[in-house]
Amino acid sequence: MKKDKFIKAIQKIDGFELRPQQIEMSETIESAIEDDSHAIIEAGTGSGKSFAYLFPLMDISSPDQISVVSTGTIALQEQILEKDIPFLIKSSGKKDFKAVIAKGRNNYICKQKLEEVARTIFPGSPLKFEMDMILDVLDYWDGDFATLPFKISNELKREIESSSDDCIMAKCEYFRANKAPFYNSRKEMAKADLVVTNHSLYMADILSQGKVLPEHHTVVFDEAHHLYNQAINAFTASLGRYSITKLLQKIQKRLSFIPEKITTSFLNLEVELMEWVFSFKKSTFRILDNNSHRLIEISGNILETISELNTWMEKIPVNMDMFPDEEIRSKTVVHKQNLTKQLQNLKKKWTYIYNHEAFADRVNWVECDSKRGYFEIKSAPLNIADTLKEEIWSKKAGIFTSATIAVKDNFDYFKSQIGIEEAKELILPSPFDYKSQSALYIPKDIADPNSKEFIESCRETIINTLNISQGRAFLLFSSWRNMEIAYELFKRDIHFPARKQNDMTRKQTIEWFKKTPNSVLFATSTFWEGIDIPGDSLSCVIIDKLPFSVPDDPVIQARVDYMKENGINWFQEFSLPEAIIKLRQGVGRLIRTKADKGLLVILDNRINTKFYGKTVINSLPPVTRLINLNKASEFIL
Repeated sequence: MKKDKFIKAIQKIDGFELRPQQIEMSETIESAIEDDSHAIIEAGTGSGKSFAYLFPLMDISSPDQISVVSTGTIALQEQILEKDIPFLIKSSGKKDFKAVIAKGRNNYICKQKLEEVARTIFPGSPLKFEMDMILDVLDYWDGDFATLPFKISNELKREIESSSDDCIMAKCEYFRANKAPFYNSRKEMAKADLVVTNHSLYMADILSQGKVLPEHHTVVFDEAHHLYNQAINAFTASLGRYSITKLLQKIQKRLSFIPEKITTSFLNLEVELMEWVFSFKKSTFRILDNNSHRLIEISGNILETISELNTWMEKIPVNMDMFPDEEIRSKTVVHKQNLTKQLQNLKKKWTYIYNHEAFADRVNWVECDSKRGYFEIKSAPLNIADTLKEEIWSKKAGIFTSATIAVKDNFDYFKSQIGIEEAKELILPSPFDYKSQSALYIPKDIADPNSKEFIESCRETIINTLNISQGRAFLLFSSWRNMEIAYELFKRDIHFPARKQNDMTRKQTIEWFKKTPNSVLFATSTFWEGIDIPGDSLSCVIIDKLPFSVPDDPVIQARVDYMKENGINWFQEFSLPEAIIKLRQGVGRLIRTKADKGLLVILDNRINTKFYGKTVINSLPPVTRLINLNKASEFIL
C-alpha cells in the first residue's frame, strides 16, 4: 500500500480532512503485515482507525489470504460491515472484495437435532406449536435464528441449536447434502477476503483448534482493551446445576437406557451438591482450602460415578430396539463417540474442582441464585498470557488497537496481560485540541468515595454542574448501588428530563437521550464506552469515582492474592492500570469531534490527595484544569 493510494481512497469521504495520525497508523500496520510481526497502536476518537487497518487488509487480499477483524462490540461490527467496507470498496475500486460476519454456531439451527426433537417431543408439549412453525419454513429459511420470521422460546432454541458436541458431520444427511446451515456459513467465510468477528468467538476458535473461523494469518483486534477479559472468559470452565443431568438425557435419547444404579447415584450427588452450595447463603463465593472439604468429597464421588458411566458406555451396545429406523440407527456410532468426548470433558472440569491444589494457577468459585435453585461452579485461569502466546501469537500476525490501551504512555501492562513480547508500538496524538475544547473539575470538598456520606456530599456539585450545562449530561457511576442512590436522591432537584439505565433498553435509552433536549442520564459501566453522541446533546460527563475493580469479585481476589504471594505490587501493576483504562473510556464519551466542547467532572478527591493521583491525571487527555466551576460555562456549547 502506498500512502497516496490510501489518501486517494479516503479523500472521497464527505468533509474529508487529511489526518497524519491515520496515515501513520496505516503505514505501521502495512509494515507489520509485511514483516510478519505484531503491532500495538493506541488511536483515539477521531483518528480514523478503522479505515487505517481496513485498507491495508484490502490491499493484501487474495484468494489464498483471508484476514480477520475481531471487535469488542456489535456496534463496531455493524459499522465496519455496513459503512466502512462498502465505502472502501467503492472508493478503491476493489469491487470483488468480499467481507462476511462470523457468528457462533449456536446462532444456527441443527436440522439433525430438530429431527430428534420432532421424533421425541410429547404431543402435548407447549414446544410442539413452535416446532411445527419451524418445520413449515425449513425449506426456504437459511437456518440463522436472526433471520427466522418469528420468535421462538429459549427453551426450544437450546434444544435445536448447532453445537460441536453433538455434530455427527459425515453421518448427517444434511451435512452431506450441503444443507447444514452452520457449515454453509463456514463455506461462505472460506470464499471471503475478510471475516469480521468478535473477541469471544475468536477465542472459541482457538479452543476448538480452528473449527470456527477459516484459516488465516493476519488478525486485527479493534477495541483490544477487551481482549484479556474475553480470553479469560473463554478459557473458564463452567459446571451448571444441570450439566450432568443434560448429558444423561442425551445418552438415554441417543444410545440406551442408563442403569438405574448410575442415575440414582448422580441424582443423590446433585442433592448433596445443592445442599453444600446453598449452605453458604451467598450469591458468589470462592472455593478455598478452608471451605471445600465437603465439595472435594462430593466431587470425588462424582468423578467415580462418571468413570462407572464411561465403563458402561464402552461395553454396552446401542439399544437397536430404540431406533427401528435404519438411517437413525446408522448415526448411533458417531453419537456414542461424541457423547464419550462430552463425558471426558465433564470429567476434566470436575477434576479442576476435586484436585484444585494441583491447579494453583486457577481460581474456583460458585455463583448461585437461591430463588431459582440454580448454581454454577466455575474455574478460570489466573494467567492467560502463555496460552495466548503459544496458541496465537507464535502462529499469526496480530494488530492490536484501541483508544485506551496505554498506561503511563506505554503498553507494558497490555503486553504482560496477553503475552506479547515484541511488537511495533505506536501511540498517536489526538486530533482534538483538548485544552480549548474541554475542562476538568475535581472538587476538593467531597467525602471519601468509600464513605456512607459520599453520594449525598456530591449533591451541590452535581446540581450546580447540571445547571451550568443545562442538562445534556451523562452521570457515570462505578456501581449500580451508587447510581440508584444518586438517582433517588437528586431526581427531584434536577430541573431537566432525567432517566436512569434500565428504564428502557440500551438502544431506546440512547435514542431518548439524543432526541430529548437537555436530557440527563444516570448510567453504569456499559455506558462508559461504545456510545457516540457528538455535538451539544452531550456537553457534560460526571464520573462518581475511579472505577477500581470490585474487590469481592472471585477472579480479582485470586489475582491479587497471587500477586501478593509472588511479591508483585498488585495495586501499581494491576488495580491502578485497570482503573485508568476504564476511566479513560468514560472520559472518552465527551469529545467526539473537533467541533465539540464539554465539561468533565470527577467526584473523587483521591486524585488530589493520593500518591497515584498524578499518574491518573497524566493518563487523561490534556484538558484545562479548573479549581472551581466559575469558568465552566466557557467549555459548554
